[in-house]
Amino acid sequence: MYPLLICSLMTLAIVIERAFVFFRSGIKRKDLPSIPEVFGSGKADVVRSSLARNSAPVRILVREIFLRRNEPEEAIERDISLLGDRLLNSLKNRLHLLALIGKIAPMIGLLGTVTGMVRAFQTIASVDAVPDASLLAGGIWEALITTVFGLIVGIPALIAYHLYLGRLRHIAFQMKHTGEELISLIKR
Repeated sequence: MYPLLICSLMTLAIVIERAFVFFRSGIKRKDLPSIPEVFGSGKADVVRSSLARNSAPVRILVREIFLRRNEPEEAIERDISLLGDRLLNSLKNRLHLLALIGKIAPMIGLLGTVTGMVRAFQTIASVDAVPDASLLAGGIWEALITTVFGLIVGIPALIAYHLYLGRLRHIAFQMKHTGEELISLIKR
């Protein structure tokens, strides 16, 4: 049960921490200033102030593209692609642990089930007379409770992992779409 307790505490910590990160990273398209207006104004201080409200990856991407708009197009595309990868990687941080916990917690529970059943059968083997049902109940209870807790830890971890992965994909799409729109605007 101790490994399951550790897994549950890790899951809780990761879920809370990633919730804050994803909450801060979200942006609605309507919250961005109109991209043609931004590029048409050419005022770097206006862009910095309108995009510096939060650290959402899309805002960072737009700000970087705007500030580098006079550089060669190939350099902008390469550097923005690298920036996008770094931003997405920071969002992906620790999500693999949720997937891992979601997969191993039920296995740890099953291990507890097997050890509990082994103890129950050892109890039966050690008794010379007909075994009493109460002797078996302790081992079987131990066996089943670890499986239950393994599933209680594993299922929410996998749900959180897939919810955050979906949010990550949405942010990646926003970044890609906005970046392509800005690069095409620079080309014009």
